[in-house]
Amino acid sequence: MSLKDEIEKLIQAEQEKIKSRDKQHADYQQRQRDRFVAMRAILKEITESIEPKYIESRIGDDSARIKIGRDAYWNIQPNYDIRFGAASEESLFYEKPGFKVEEKMYYVNDMFEDIKTLSDENEVAEYLIKEITEKVAHYRHLEALEQKRKKDS
Repeated sequence: MSLKDEIEKLIQAEQEKIKSRDKQHADYQQRQRDRFVAMRAILKEITESIEPKYIESRIGDDSARIKIGRDAYWNIQPNYDIRFGAASEESLFYEKPGFKVEEKMYYVNDMFEDIKTLSDENEVAEYLIKEITEKVAHYRHLEALEQKRKKDS
C-alpha cells in the first residue's frame, strides 16, 4: 500500500470518529430537550402567573431565561458538564443530574452572579417562585410609594 493510500485510510478513519462524535452530540441534544419538557411546562405556568409588566421570558426547547424588571434574571437548563480532553470520537458534553440555574442580580453599582444546581423541576420551581415573588413585591412596594408621593405632593 502506498503512503497516499495509507494517509487516505487514516483520514477516513478520523472522519468516522467525527461522525460518531456528531451522532453522540445530536443524541445528547435530544436527551437535553427531553429532560426539559416538564420544566418548560412549569416555567410557562409560573411566567403566565405574573403580571407581564414585571416579567419577561424566553422558554426554548432545552433552556429558558426569565427576567424580572431590570435587575434580575435566571437561565435554566438541564445540568451538564464538558468533557475536556475528549477523544475525537467522543461528544464534548454529557448530562449530569438536576438543573443548572444561572442567576444574575444587579444592584446599584454591583452585580451578584451565582450558578446553582437544583435536583429536579419542583426544586427549581420553588426556588424561582420565592425569588420572583420577592422581586415583584419589591416593585409593587416601590410603585405604591411613588403613588403616595405623587398624591401627597
